[in-house]
Amino acid sequence: MRIALLSDIHANLEALRATLLDVAQLRVGRILCLGDIVGYHAEPGACIALLRDAGAMCVAGNHDRAVAGLRGTEGFSADAAHAAMLVGHRPFTGQAAAPASCDAETLRAVRAHLPVSAGLLMLEGAPVIAGLWQIDAAPAFSPEGGRFEGYHARLRRPAA
Repeated sequence: MRIALLSDIHANLEALRATLLDVAQLRVGRILCLGDIVGYHAEPGACIALLRDAGAMCVAGNHDRAVAGLRGTEGFSADAAHAAMLVGHRPFTGQAAAPASCDAETLRAVRAHLPVSAGLLMLEGAPVIAGLWQIDAAPAFSPEGGRFEGYHARLRRPAA
Protein backbone atom coordinates (compact mmCIF):
# COMPACT_ATOMS: atom_id res chain seq x y z
CA MET A 1 0.00 0.00 0.00
CA ARG A 2 1.22 3.48 -0.84
CA ILE A 3 1.36 5.95 2.03
CA ALA A 4 1.56 9.72 1.62
CA LEU A 5 3.52 11.49 4.36
CA LEU A 6 2.70 15.15 4.90
CA SER A 7 4.11 17.55 7.47
CA ASP A 8 4.70 21.21 8.24
CA ILE A 9 1.58 22.47 6.48
CA HIS A 10 1.53 25.55 8.71
CA ALA A 11 -1.97 26.60 7.56
CA ASN A 12 -0.90 27.01 3.92
CA LEU A 13 -4.19 26.02 2.28
CA GLU A 14 -3.08 26.57 -1.32
CA ALA A 15 -0.06 24.29 -0.90
CA LEU A 16 -2.11 21.64 0.92
CA ARG A 17 -4.74 21.60 -1.83
CA ALA A 18 -2.05 21.17 -4.50
CA THR A 19 -0.39 18.41 -2.50
CA LEU A 20 -3.64 16.53 -1.98
CA LEU A 21 -4.38 16.74 -5.72
CA ASP A 22 -1.01 15.10 -6.39
CA VAL A 23 -1.68 12.51 -3.68
CA ALA A 24 -5.04 11.65 -5.29
CA GLN A 25 -3.34 11.02 -8.64
CA LEU A 26 -0.87 8.65 -6.96
CA ARG A 27 -3.73 6.54 -5.58
CA VAL A 28 -2.33 6.21 -2.08
CA GLY A 29 -4.03 3.99 0.46
CA ARG A 30 -3.38 6.17 3.47
CA ILE A 31 -2.44 9.78 4.25
CA LEU A 32 -0.37 10.42 7.37
CA CYS A 33 0.26 13.95 8.63
CA LEU A 34 3.27 14.31 10.89
CA GLY A 35 2.26 17.54 12.57
CA ASP A 36 2.34 21.32 12.34
CA ILE A 37 -1.01 21.67 10.62
CA VAL A 38 -1.26 25.27 11.89
CA GLY A 39 1.11 28.21 12.18
CA TYR A 40 2.37 31.08 10.01
CA HIS A 41 -0.25 31.12 7.22
CA ALA A 42 -3.85 32.32 7.23
CA GLU A 43 -6.00 29.18 6.86
CA PRO A 44 -5.58 26.88 9.88
CA GLY A 45 -9.25 25.87 10.14
CA ALA A 46 -9.56 25.16 6.44
CA CYS A 47 -6.41 23.01 6.53
CA ILE A 48 -7.71 21.01 9.49
CA ALA A 49 -11.03 20.47 7.69
CA LEU A 50 -9.35 19.45 4.44
CA LEU A 51 -7.15 16.89 6.19
CA ARG A 52 -10.17 15.54 8.06
CA ASP A 53 -12.15 15.28 4.80
CA ALA A 54 -9.22 13.49 3.15
CA GLY A 55 -9.22 10.89 5.96
CA ALA A 56 -5.69 11.76 7.04
CA MET A 57 -4.33 10.31 10.27
CA CYS A 58 -2.63 13.22 12.06
CA VAL A 59 -0.38 13.74 15.03
CA ALA A 60 0.18 17.09 16.69
CA GLY A 61 3.36 19.02 16.03
CA ASN A 62 4.90 21.62 18.29
CA HIS A 63 2.90 24.43 16.62
CA ASP A 64 -0.34 22.48 16.99
CA ARG A 65 0.38 21.79 20.67
CA ALA A 66 1.24 25.47 21.29
CA VAL A 67 -2.04 26.65 19.73
CA ALA A 68 -3.91 24.06 21.80
CA GLY A 69 -2.28 25.41 24.96
CA LEU A 70 -0.47 22.13 25.62
CA ARG A 71 3.01 23.67 25.47
CA GLY A 72 4.65 27.05 25.43
CA THR A 73 6.43 28.71 22.53
CA GLU A 74 9.94 28.34 23.92
CA GLY A 75 12.33 27.75 21.05
CA PHE A 76 9.94 29.29 18.50
CA SER A 77 10.95 32.20 16.32
CA ALA A 78 9.19 35.49 17.10
CA ASP A 79 6.93 35.01 14.04
CA ALA A 80 6.02 31.46 15.06
CA ALA A 81 5.22 32.49 18.63
CA HIS A 82 3.08 35.39 17.38
CA ALA A 83 1.17 33.10 14.98
CA ALA A 84 0.51 30.57 17.75
CA MET A 85 -0.80 33.33 20.00
CA LEU A 86 -3.13 34.68 17.30
CA VAL A 87 -4.58 31.30 16.40
CA GLY A 88 -4.80 29.95 19.93
CA HIS A 89 -6.41 32.84 21.75
CA ARG A 90 -9.21 34.00 19.50
CA PRO A 91 -11.20 32.51 16.61
CA PHE A 92 -9.14 32.65 13.45
CA THR A 93 -10.97 32.12 10.20
CA GLY A 94 -8.58 33.61 7.66
CA GLN A 95 -10.56 34.65 4.60
CA ALA A 96 -14.35 34.71 4.72
CA ALA A 97 -14.52 31.64 2.46
CA ALA A 98 -12.68 29.41 4.97
CA PRO A 99 -14.90 26.37 5.65
CA ALA A 100 -13.96 26.04 9.33
CA SER A 101 -12.48 28.10 12.10
CA CYS A 102 -9.52 26.88 14.07
CA ASP A 103 -10.06 26.53 17.77
CA ALA A 104 -7.77 25.03 20.35
CA GLU A 105 -10.27 22.25 21.17
CA THR A 106 -9.85 20.74 17.70
CA LEU A 107 -6.08 20.58 18.13
CA ARG A 108 -6.25 19.27 21.71
CA ALA A 109 -7.88 16.12 20.33
CA VAL A 110 -4.89 15.38 18.06
CA ARG A 111 -2.48 13.01 19.77
CA ALA A 112 1.27 13.66 20.09
CA HIS A 113 2.06 10.15 18.83
CA LEU A 114 -0.04 7.46 17.23
CA PRO A 115 0.59 3.80 16.40
CA VAL A 116 -0.22 3.29 12.71
CA SER A 117 0.37 -0.46 12.48
CA ALA A 118 2.60 -3.09 14.04
CA GLY A 119 6.07 -1.59 14.26
CA LEU A 120 5.08 1.84 12.92
CA LEU A 121 4.78 4.76 15.33
CA MET A 122 3.86 8.19 13.94
CA LEU A 123 5.04 11.36 15.68
CA GLU A 124 6.53 14.75 14.89
CA GLY A 125 10.27 14.89 15.47
CA ALA A 126 12.49 12.10 16.65
CA PRO A 127 11.21 9.48 19.09
CA VAL A 128 14.38 10.12 21.09
CA ILE A 129 13.42 13.79 21.51
CA ALA A 130 9.93 12.78 22.56
CA GLY A 131 11.48 10.50 25.21
CA LEU A 132 9.57 7.49 23.93
CA TRP A 133 12.19 5.37 22.22
CA GLN A 134 15.75 5.08 21.10
CA ILE A 135 16.25 4.62 17.38
CA ASP A 136 18.90 2.83 15.38
CA ALA A 137 18.56 3.78 11.71
CA ALA A 138 20.54 3.29 8.53
CA PRO A 139 19.76 4.47 4.99
CA ALA A 140 18.34 1.83 2.65
CA PHE A 141 19.26 1.70 -1.04
CA SER A 142 17.78 -0.39 -3.85
CA PRO A 143 19.92 -3.34 -4.93
CA GLU A 144 19.69 -2.31 -8.59
CA GLY A 145 21.35 1.06 -8.92
CA GLY A 146 21.62 2.24 -5.35
CA ARG A 147 18.52 4.47 -5.38
CA PHE A 148 17.67 5.78 -1.90
CA GLU A 149 14.49 4.08 -0.66
CA GLY A 150 14.22 5.26 2.93
CA TYR A 151 15.56 3.99 6.21
CA HIS A 152 15.81 0.64 7.93
CA ALA A 153 15.18 1.48 11.55
CA ARG A 154 14.82 -0.33 14.81
CA LEU A 155 13.07 1.33 17.72
CA ARG A 156 13.68 0.20 21.25
CA ARG A 157 12.66 1.36 24.67
CA PRO A 158 15.19 3.66 26.37
CA ALA A 159 17.56 1.98 28.76
CA ALA A 160 16.45 2.31 32.37
